[in-house]
Amino acid sequence: MLSVVKAANLNFTGKMGGPLWKRLIACLIVLVLTYGALSLFIPKRAEAASPITVFVDLAQVQFDVEPVVVKGTTLVQFRPLFEAMKIDVAWDSSRKLVTGTKPGLTIELEIDKKTAVVNGSAVELEQPASIIDGSTMVPLRFIGEATGAIVYWDGVHREITIITEEMLEMLGVTKEEMMAKLSEYEAKKPDATPAELPDNTKKPKPSDSDSSGASPEGKADTPASPTPKPDGRKPAEYGSGEYKAASGKPELGKLQGMYTGMRADMYGYECGGLCIDMFTFFSGGKVFVGLPPHGGPETIDCKRDGCQTYTIKDGKMKVNGGETYSVSISKDGKLKINDVVMDPVKPVKEGMTLSGEYVHKGYSGMVGITTYSTAWTELLVFKRDGTFESEDLSLGTLDTGSAVTNSASGDESTGTYRISGNTIILAFNDGRREQLFFGVLENTKRAKGEDLVIGDKNFYVDRKE
Repeated sequence: MLSVVKAANLNFTGKMGGPLWKRLIACLIVLVLTYGALSLFIPKRAEAASPITVFVDLAQVQFDVEPVVVKGTTLVQFRPLFEAMKIDVAWDSSRKLVTGTKPGLTIELEIDKKTAVVNGSAVELEQPASIIDGSTMVPLRFIGEATGAIVYWDGVHREITIITEEMLEMLGVTKEEMMAKLSEYEAKKPDATPAELPDNTKKPKPSDSDSSGASPEGKADTPASPTPKPDGRKPAEYGSGEYKAASGKPELGKLQGMYTGMRADMYGYECGGLCIDMFTFFSGGKVFVGLPPHGGPETIDCKRDGCQTYTIKDGKMKVNGGETYSVSISKDGKLKINDVVMDPVKPVKEGMTLSGEYVHKGYSGMVGITTYSTAWTELLVFKRDGTFESEDLSLGTLDTGSAVTNSASGDESTGTYRISGNTIILAFNDGRREQLFFGVLENTKRAKGEDLVIGDKNFYVDRKE
């Protein structure tokens, strides 16, 4: 199994603007926020609310008195919280005044007063600091946000996590980028927030777009197309005949053919570690974005499958009813979409056969570091005689990093295969049949034919030496 931890040695940079090891720590933060994310999909019996736990960055704050929720506001012991956030604390018993200071910041809270003072300015509070059972309790969200930190509530696990400015700076990520990642997580997980959610401990709201800027309307514009019934036709005969493979260097005004590009999914929630972006361009300014539903690009029928029109202007490709991508031609003549280098898909030789053991490896979470992470390996063994064997095969898409099995899935299966154009047809001995995109990756460290894309996954010959 390829551990994500080993990948930390790579000097990979991306949107977050830092080396991979920093981004992996950012991943770890999100995992701390959402540990046990897989359990969100398992129905639970109703049970008494568990105590609220609080983290500052990666460390849990230890309180002598459990946090309490008063009229929707979470109150916690002031001294452990301030000390965990490296805020100097003072208590004036005569005035019943709590004061926290750090460079550039002074916070004053008076017991039972609904106005706090931050750097000399009055700030209204939803709930004042209080003395409960002899302990001085302060509003957690107010303290966290007054310092510029992110305060995140995980209603499923009843956890509040404060991500400090110092941690964000160390990671090389902005507050906005971290909030976007939290919103992305919220948008993907089921609505499992319990009724005890403190009203004033708000979750970040998912934005109108996902992390890449895609609008809900854009996603809905591509209808689910019916799968053609298996028959004796060649894959190309499933399409409309419009498709033409790319040839020569790409020109932004005359894009033609299918292009694919790989990008890292450091969190493992979107694609299980590695995303393969796909764009298929047709004449007349039409494009199909994503994995063709019936095999290779030659199987696309724009009327049936929902191609969209697009325009390119000022380095932007606007897909009608969809999202906008940055687009350019690199100095070496490569097409780049959203800063991902896209390679043209070349049709493979008709009747191509394979020989070898190919694996696909995926993960969700920080494998080897966090308890609530998972990893999987799928196996395909191809033989020259046109037969194959599979183990733990999951053909389809990934949903929040977990393999979703379709008609061909799990355990061991055997059958025959056939490759035509950019489509591989897997005919299982139990009668099942899958028709998937097939591409051969070039310019990799492996020998030609040992690095493949099947569906939306990378299968490769894993040589240990």
